[in-house]
Amino acid sequence: MSDVQVLERLPTVTLFGMRLFDLLRALTLPAGMTVTLRQDHGARLGPAQHAFVTARRVYAFQRLPGLRDFENASPAALAQSPLPRVPYVLEIRDPDARFLPVALRLSLPLPYPGLFPRGASEPADSLGGDRRFPLYAAPSRTMATWDAVIAGQLSQADGSPAPHAALEADFGNGLIHQGFADASGTFVLPFAYPPAPPGGSTSPPAPESLADMEWPFSLRVHYDPALHDEINGTGLPDHLGLLEQFLSPPSNLFAIAPDQGGVPVPFLPGLLRRGQDSIARTAGLSTLVVQPATGSP
Repeated sequence: MSDVQVLERLPTVTLFGMRLFDLLRALTLPAGMTVTLRQDHGARLGPAQHAFVTARRVYAFQRLPGLRDFENASPAALAQSPLPRVPYVLEIRDPDARFLPVALRLSLPLPYPGLFPRGASEPADSLGGDRRFPLYAAPSRTMATWDAVIAGQLSQADGSPAPHAALEADFGNGLIHQGFADASGTFVLPFAYPPAPPGGSTSPPAPESLADMEWPFSLRVHYDPALHDEINGTGLPDHLGLLEQFLSPPSNLFAIAPDQGGVPVPFLPGLLRRGQDSIARTAGLSTLVVQPATGSP
C-alpha cells in the first residue's frame, strides 16, 4: 500500500446543535423529530435546512446558507469578536404530535461555544455538554396510566379561545409543573404523581390506600397576547415570547363565570386524585375563563 500524502486540511465547524428533552419522561429524544432552520430575509424565509442527528442525540446542521465561510474557518477566526451574525428561524415539529410545535428567531453563529441554549449560570467558555431544549406536551399526546394529568381549555369572557397561554400547577414546597395551551386554548400538564401526602397511616402507604391519595394544587395562568409575536411563514408565535409570559404576574381566572357574578382570582384551587385526570374549568362551563394581562388587546 502506498503512503498517502496530505496536501491540505479543511476544518469544518458545526455551527448549531441542540438536544431535545422530553420533560414528562426526563429523557433526551433520539431521531424522529423534524428540526429545521430557515434563513430569515425579513419579508420571507429561505428554504428549510433539515437537521441530522448524531450518535449523541444532537440535532445538528451543516452547510447552512450564509454561513459557509464560518463553517470552514479556523478556530482562531471564529474566536474573533464580534462576528457577523445571520438571522434564522428555528422550527421543531413532532410528526407523532406528542409535543407542541416550536418556532423561534435566532442569529448564527451563536455568541458562545457548544450546544443551544446556554444556561444563564454557565461559564462563558462552557461547551454545555448537558444543555437541553425542553419540549412541552401537546393535548394529543397519549398518556400512560401512571401519569398524573391536569387538563382543560382556556377561553376569554366572550367565549373566544385563549391560545398559547403559559400555565403552572403549584403543589407547594417548590413543586411546580409548567406547560402551554395550544392554538385553540387547549392544554394538558402531564407529570409524575407527587410524593405521598403527609398524614397517611402507613409509610410507605399500603397498596389499598394508593387509590385514595389526593393532592391539592393551585393553577396559575399567564396569558399575555402582546407577547404572541407570530413568525411569518411558520404560523407559530415566537417561543421566546411565550416563555416571557412566566415572568409576568398571573392573569385573573374565574371560578364562577363573570356573567354569574364571578369575581377574578389570581389562581384556581384544584384537587388531583390518583388515577383521575383533573379538569380545570369555570363552574357551569366547559372552559376555564381567563382575563388577558393588563395592556394586552
